[in-house]
Amino acid sequence: MTERGGTRAGAKRRQDLINRSLPICWLCDQPIDTTLPGTHPQGAHRHHKQPIVLGGTDTQANEALVHARCNLTAGDLPAEHSQAFVKQRLGLTTTPQPQTRDWGIG
Repeated sequence: MTERGGTRAGAKRRQDLINRSLPICWLCDQPIDTTLPGTHPQGAHRHHKQPIVLGGTDTQANEALVHARCNLTAGDLPAEHSQAFVKQRLGLTTTPQPQTRDWGIG
């Protein structure tokens, strides 16, 4: 059985990740306050770099420490797009990201 969501095993995996990682968000490169609960937008979440639904594994090698808000913003984006997408959405970059579709605006 996987330990996703709010289970005790999930909380232990999150704490283990905090203990072995620098408190820097893998998605936005900003510091994480690890004293905040995971329910706080700035709290620490355990993120799968390559989402499970896209073939990623539930292993330490595929885990990264991120802010809760960054994790929710990234959703199930593939690893190669998630960091740039989150930075753009949070206003941390001024570089326009390539669009997947020409919407004919402008």
